[in-house]
Amino acid sequence: MTNNTIRSFDIFDTAIIRKVFLPTDIFKVVEEKVGNDFFNKRLQAEKLAREDKKYYGIKDIYKHLPEFDMQVEIDTEFENCIVNREILEKYNPNNTVFISDMYLPSKILKQILENAGYKNPEVYVSCEMNACKSDGKLFKKVEKKTGKTISIHYGDNYVADIEGARKAGITKTVFNPALHTKNLNIPKVKDTFLKKFLAIAEDKAEPLQKLALFYTPIIFEFTRWVLQNREEGQKIFFLSRDMYMPYYIAKVVFKAKDVYYLHVSRRSLAGLCLKSKNKELTRKMSFIFSKEEMKQRKLQDESEVLKYLKKFKIKDNDIIADIGYAGTIQAGIEYALKVKLQGLYIQVSSKVLSGLKTKMFLSRMAIHFCLMVEFVFGSDEDSVEGYLNGKPVFMPDNEERKELARAITNVVFETVEIYYSNYFITGRKLDVFDLEQILIHQQYYPNDEMIQIYNKKIFSNRERKESIIGFDKSEIKKGDLRIAYMRSYCQPLFKALLERDKELKHLSKLLGG
Repeated sequence: MTNNTIRSFDIFDTAIIRKVFLPTDIFKVVEEKVGNDFFNKRLQAEKLAREDKKYYGIKDIYKHLPEFDMQVEIDTEFENCIVNREILEKYNPNNTVFISDMYLPSKILKQILENAGYKNPEVYVSCEMNACKSDGKLFKKVEKKTGKTISIHYGDNYVADIEGARKAGITKTVFNPALHTKNLNIPKVKDTFLKKFLAIAEDKAEPLQKLALFYTPIIFEFTRWVLQNREEGQKIFFLSRDMYMPYYIAKVVFKAKDVYYLHVSRRSLAGLCLKSKNKELTRKMSFIFSKEEMKQRKLQDESEVLKYLKKFKIKDNDIIADIGYAGTIQAGIEYALKVKLQGLYIQVSSKVLSGLKTKMFLSRMAIHFCLMVEFVFGSDEDSVEGYLNGKPVFMPDNEERKELARAITNVVFETVEIYYSNYFITGRKLDVFDLEQILIHQQYYPNDEMIQIYNKKIFSNRERKESIIGFDKSEIKKGDLRIAYMRSYCQPLFKALLERDKELKHLSKLLGG
């Protein structure tokens, strides 16, 4: 780039991203503040302003909105604009200008850019220059004003930024659709509030924080669903460790009565389950424990388990709340106490034990890789090994897993209060389809940072430390590729990592299609 050339950047959805999915969603945010059908009136006002004047500004729009304060919209823009870090890294104030087809004046746009980290931005806007990008005239006016030639333009609108730049003789253009990128990075949900919420989460740099924010709506809405499905007289028992956050939300946020936190696990109930006459249940346990472990578990003292469970006075039709799958814990408690319970689960497996009364929060089979969900839901507690004197006995768990769980839990608890006040109190209800979209997206399209976390050996299973993905290069190099692949909780991601690895990708064909 010479002294006589400059670069130009589009502003919205290129240099700056709004914390909403669509540009007009910002008007819905304003409506949350001012009411009075602002969204529809604002759209109509801009249409009228465009009919009055080709290069209209925000003051022209508000001539048609006499009942509203223009400053509220401007303040909302400031509150909801965030930087596109990819563009900020390319920014050099000495050879860069910003060009926008926009109704906001350059003074406001400069302040938005400065707030986002762009120092001393030079801004040219259509409503002041009386020209637009799409026909190339705004680019030409900027070149004349600066006395320099634009060598490259970055933008997100193909017609205005790419074709318009080329009409102005700018041969090098970069189609950088930040909004399109956002569309790929966040689940495709319908609800406007949720789009905004996820867009904010996507902007978070720290991957664990982002993960926690993506799951907060699922955790919150599942808890609300459990409470709504309770009949008079039913107690609700949230199972450790995966139900700690729903229990907290039910108890502290919703202030629900007769909700309890039950320290149980497959391990702690294994002795009772293996002595039951339920062949399905004992068969499920054989998948979890080795033959030697099963022998040891059968020797467990039943009285200790019963002493703990009987303290809660669990009765017929009381509710067990958990992530779900096969329902082994519900079956174990029913066998131990000779009761019939209602299981409320995020999702149950198609191989759920017969005879159990269960209900699913999600209608589609959205949980594909269960350990990913358990990783997010799991609290920072140790796992329950058994009972002594009517109290749970814990088996020390992996400290790194507990640290990660603590970080996720803290973010969810901080966010739930905001989520509660901004969503629940307004009376809106989320479509379960949108929540399923989040789960599917997070399981199939985790970013590289999350893949690294999922591949850490942070889960204890018997004496062996396991990860979610189980992609162990040393194990693969020893010739144990097939064993590692079959043991992986998430085989699609295992294979994807293998195909990405320059050293090992030739082995992917051994796993077949």
